[in-house]
Amino acid sequence: MAGLSLRTVIGWRSHAVVIGAAVAMGQFSDLFLFGMRVPLLPFLMRDHLNVPEAEVQDRVAVLLASFSISSFLCAVPAGLIADIPNLRSPLYLAGLLAMTAGTIVFYTSHEYAVLIITGALNGFSIAVLYAAGWPMIVDAVAPQNIGKAMGTIRSLVSVGQLCGPPVGGLIFSRWGFQGILNVSLGVLAIDFILRLFMVDTPRPPGAMPAVMPESGSTNKTAGGIEEGTVASKDIGDANGNGHEPTETDRLLPESSSPSRPSSSAVAEQQPTSDGDNATLTGEPGIGTEGETKKKPFILPILFCLSDPQLLVAIWLSLVQFIIFGAYDATLTIQAVTEFNLTAEQVGAVYLALSLPSLVLGPMAGWAVDRFGPRRVAITGYAVYGPALALMVLPSSGLLSGVAAFSVFCVSLLVQGCCVPLAQTPSMIKSMQRVNSAVRHNPARFGSRSAFGQTFGLNTLIASLGLMIGNYTGAALREAAGYWVMNSVLAVMCASGSLLAWTVFDSGES
Repeated sequence: MAGLSLRTVIGWRSHAVVIGAAVAMGQFSDLFLFGMRVPLLPFLMRDHLNVPEAEVQDRVAVLLASFSISSFLCAVPAGLIADIPNLRSPLYLAGLLAMTAGTIVFYTSHEYAVLIITGALNGFSIAVLYAAGWPMIVDAVAPQNIGKAMGTIRSLVSVGQLCGPPVGGLIFSRWGFQGILNVSLGVLAIDFILRLFMVDTPRPPGAMPAVMPESGSTNKTAGGIEEGTVASKDIGDANGNGHEPTETDRLLPESSSPSRPSSSAVAEQQPTSDGDNATLTGEPGIGTEGETKKKPFILPILFCLSDPQLLVAIWLSLVQFIIFGAYDATLTIQAVTEFNLTAEQVGAVYLALSLPSLVLGPMAGWAVDRFGPRRVAITGYAVYGPALALMVLPSSGLLSGVAAFSVFCVSLLVQGCCVPLAQTPSMIKSMQRVNSAVRHNPARFGSRSAFGQTFGLNTLIASLGLMIGNYTGAALREAAGYWVMNSVLAVMCASGSLLAWTVFDSGES
């Protein structure tokens, strides 16, 4: 009876809900705690570090960039380590420890160089939490719910990123730095409790179920094999329905055991060609004579970058985080200088960005599961562009007073609605394309899965976008005005919608 009780407890600790809550809390905490600093930085520079007013914008941009540079440099190594099952949990815990250290040091030391180091620690933390956390979700969640799970978690993470500034501004205006430190320690305590309660259950190497291609139409995967031919038929048979899969089908096929392909899939596993072009249509990790002649890539994710759909997914993610970076560097300063807001009022403005993401995140994930990444991405970026363009009216002087502030807030509200519609499709599409390459070219990847590398790549792109956004956003605002910055971002969103429409598979065959 005691043994049964222990197994029950372990089963609950490895349940998808528990793992999802722990991963969501880890990523939420990192961006929330870092976001709480954003509205404080101009005041910190002037009041505590005595930085001249003319240098505040540049100092803030450098401090924010330390976070992005660190996560950029750590993303790919973290992804490679996360693909080793036994190292995934220790890596995740290391990320939480780095986040705790960075948070405590930030609020107890006011030396500018030390503040940059704390930003780097938080950047390392988010790279690790993404690379190790997302594969935990993929291993734990039912295949048909992956989009919904990612949309929900991404919305919570976005809320953490966007709610950090208002909460930070509110606490700072009333209780100062000590109040923010106390709240931060409370959030970290909850994070550690969830992490220690969770039991990760990684799949053994080579046991990952095959991933469906996104469309039944014939096109090249990242590995150079045509979809819609032998490989597509094998997957359809493995699902037991015999139809060619589409973008709206389940990401991972149903099977009686996650570590065992169906009998029909095993029977039909044959190399499609010889030599260097040999590929398999069965499960990754099932070796054949043709497969074992090739050595895995040291960095196999690079093998996938010839896929145009993956490149478009990368561009969509890059655009999203360029916007985040530009707003992190400029929104607080713009609100203070244009509308003369206090730190508490600036924090309240951020609620317009954060609340819609919390509500629409699960809906965006459901839409991706139901309609596929293409439609959701087109819609999200098609609306995102005009929302950014609205910022031209108050910031260019065309409106003033209450009208200008109203349009300012409406623009932020619509942007908040677009965030989950823009983020979730690019993540799902990149995972689909990379795992399509893994399935058709298993020897290129070796015996490990590519989930850690996939999300490491996403983190790298996100970090690059934040860096570009921090610097170019601040530079455009200083040189040409806030309305020019938003006009450039709106054009980038329009390009994202157009590329999703022209390059992504429709999944409607």
